Amino acid sequence: MKNKNQGALLAVALGIILAISAAVFVFLTVSAKPPKLSQEKMQKAVETAEKAAEKENQPGPEEPVESDEEKYTKSIKAFQVMAGESSGADTTNAQPKDTDSSKDADNEEDGNSEEAEAAENGYLCSYSSQRIMTEADVQELKQGTYTDLPQGKGIIRMVVNELYAKYGYQFGKEEIQAYFEQKEWYQAIPTRSTDMNDIIKKMTDTERANVEFLSPYIEEE
Repeated sequence: MKNKNQGALLAVALGIILAISAAVFVFLTVSAKPPKLSQEKMQKAVETAEKAAEKENQPGPEEPVESDEEKYTKSIKAFQVMAGESSGADTTNAQPKDTDSSKDADNEEDGNSEEAEAAENGYLCSYSSQRIMTEADVQELKQGTYTDLPQGKGIIRMVVNELYAKYGYQFGKEEIQAYFEQKEWYQAIPTRSTDMNDIIKKMTDTERANVEFLSPYIEEE
C-alpha cells in the first residue's frame, strides 16, 4: 500500500514538472518572435517612404532667366560708356579670354579678310553684327591704322558706336555724329532716332552681346 502511494506521488510530481516545462517553452517561443506592426503603423511607414522618394526626384530650382528689359539696360549702360556720355565701365559681363593659340591663329586669318571687307564697305568692323567677337578681334582692331576717327575716340569705342549707327542712331556728340554722316551706309538710312531703347530693341542678340563684351576694353584706350 505504501509503495502505491509513493508511485502516485511520483507520477503527480512528474506531471507538474512536465507542465511547468511546457509553459516555460511556450513563453520563450512567443517572446522570441519580433513584435508585429499594426496596420496603421505600416501605412505611415509606406507614406513616409513615398514622400522621401518624391523629394529626391523633385527637380531643383531653375536658374533665373534674364529678361529682355535687363538685357536692354545692360546694353544701354555699355553704350553710354562707349559713346562718352558717362564715365565708368561695367566689367561684370566681360567674356572669358580665349587663350587657345590655334584659335588665335584662325582668328588672325579671319580678321585680315574681315578688315579688308570692312574697309571696302565703309565699316570699321562689319563682322560685329555677324558673330560674337573675341579678344583676338579686339587686339586686331587696336593694331589697325585709322586716320579719320574723331579726336579722342578710340577704335573700340567707335566700333560700338557703329553698332548703334547701323540702326540710325542720332548721336549727341557732334564729332561722332559728323563722323558717321560721312559714311554712305549711314546716309542711306531713311530715319534717325535719339531713342536709345528703340535702337537696342532693333539690335540682334549678337550685336547686344558684342556691346557688352567690348565695354571693359574702353578703359584700355
